[in-house]
Amino acid sequence: QARPARTSPAEAGPTGWPSREKKRKEKEEKEKEKRRKKKSNPHTHEKNQKNLQKERFFRRKKKKRERGEEKKEYRHRRRRRRRRRRRRRKKKKKEKKSQKKLIKKKQHKKNKSAQKKTKAKKKQPKKKRPKKKEKTAQKKEAGHTGQEKKRERKKKKRKKKKRKEKKRK
Repeated sequence: QARPARTSPAEAGPTGWPSREKKRKEKEEKEKEKRRKKKSNPHTHEKNQKNLQKERFFRRKKKKRERGEEKKEYRHRRRRRRRRRRRRRKKKKKEKKSQKKLIKKKQHKKNKSAQKKTKAKKKQPKKKRPKKKEKTAQKKEAGHTGQEKKRERKKKKRKKKKRKEKKRK
């Protein structure tokens, strides 16, 4: 940012910044006018002065009496808060750590079991399955005679029934 051009120090004032100095002077003038107005009404001026004296007096008393106690209490409270915060943070950190550990343990166990299974599989010798024997022409023919077998079974059943009937007679 480009700074405004500095004028001579006498013109600018103690800060060396004309804009700031101008504002400060304006503020001072306003305050002076306020004071003049208050003084022009003697009744309000006296009242204000009395109130100011009272305030100062009570402030001094309070400062002497309560400052030390208040400070102590305030410090005490701050310490307590800090301690609580620290404890809470520590607790949360511990909980997070324990949870992470548990999760890691579970994952580790899972991985271990999986590794064991894979190892066991690797160790096992592959089963050699016997090759299928090709059917001969006779077997093929025999395989097709499902209906014939059924007929034979039925014949046998009939024969058994007949024998039983004969025995009963």
